[in-house]
Amino acid sequence: MLDVVIVSNYWHFPNEKSSSRYHSIASLATSEKMLIEVVTSRFYHTKKQYRENMVDITADISYKATLIKERGYKKNISILRIISHKQFAEGVINYLSLRKKPDAIYLFVPPTGLAKKVVEYAKRNNIRIIIDILDLWPEAFQMVLPNFVAKTLLASMKKSVEYVYRNADEVIAVSNTYVNRALKHNTRKNIGHSVFIGTDIAVFDKVSYDAPTLKDKLRPVTMAYIGMLGHSYDLCRVMDAMGLLIQRGYDEVELLVMGDGPLKEKFQNYALQHNLPVRFTGRLSYEDMSKKLVKCDIGLNVLVGEAVASIINKHADYVSAGIPIINVQKNQEFGELLKEYNAGVICKPGDIVSLADAIYMLAINQETRQMMGKNSRRLAEEKFDRKKTYHEIINVIKGDCK
Repeated sequence: MLDVVIVSNYWHFPNEKSSSRYHSIASLATSEKMLIEVVTSRFYHTKKQYRENMVDITADISYKATLIKERGYKKNISILRIISHKQFAEGVINYLSLRKKPDAIYLFVPPTGLAKKVVEYAKRNNIRIIIDILDLWPEAFQMVLPNFVAKTLLASMKKSVEYVYRNADEVIAVSNTYVNRALKHNTRKNIGHSVFIGTDIAVFDKVSYDAPTLKDKLRPVTMAYIGMLGHSYDLCRVMDAMGLLIQRGYDEVELLVMGDGPLKEKFQNYALQHNLPVRFTGRLSYEDMSKKLVKCDIGLNVLVGEAVASIINKHADYVSAGIPIINVQKNQEFGELLKEYNAGVICKPGDIVSLADAIYMLAINQETRQMMGKNSRRLAEEKFDRKKTYHEIINVIKGDCK
């Protein structure tokens, strides 16, 4: 039986998050008769708190879970997070050194410090190492860190992640963009595996089944934004576009924001200052978010121009909900899919006029929304359903995928 250790300090157990790439891969690998052990953190990154009741947290999982201590942190960008990550990385290596040598290590990247230590350990011990790239570090930090910090911290981070890319035995990533980034440094591999984050559509459909009509609507047409309220997302430009439409005499669109993050208060104040029809729900359970999302009319993916994100979580949820998408993003990979399937509209970052035009076009054309929504759902079923796409990951772990 193939013995595989999966390493990530950002793990989501089922009772923490209903839909998770991490848990989906581990569960599917276990069902394929592999011996799976997940090595993760006792500190839960999403809620910034320690996992306490491990009996409940690890209930209903088919794999072994080992949790490593770290000090924790309150802010995503902070010295304490760096210290905490370092402690976790040291704990992982100490644990692996005492454990029976596995046949393979499946490593989620980032963070880069942990990744470098795990890859170094794997190479010293002749263990096959498979990386799964979820985000590009240090690129993701460049727009939020001061220049004097970036010159030192990001240089070290860049060196570490390029070592990881260069020494991986297999490269998996959530987009073609990320695969190609890694293969620039890995001359031993001429092919990687792009497998979108996706979602379990059967689970999505189950939790969103018989969803009630949206309550407390401020306008007839509802645009939805789900996810992090952080520096990568340009909700202020969305509200500027709404304001422009109101100036033009069209005031039939509301914005429903489902999520939380460091800029939540800023976005709330912006909506109040400009007297715009925007509702903020805060962080919702996956079930509650899904029920609301399927009743919305338009999905919004609006990134700032500097953002390097490619295929992300919200893409899968929007297409699973079967709604048309307005995509504002420098990276073109998801936009090309929307064009191919005729499932949405693409706008350039920072272009408020084209964003307002896109909102207006979809808002006044119910038939177009319905047609694009059907295409969006077809895109989900063909490209984003984990039960179909994640078998490629399992084949890579087995060594059957060339």
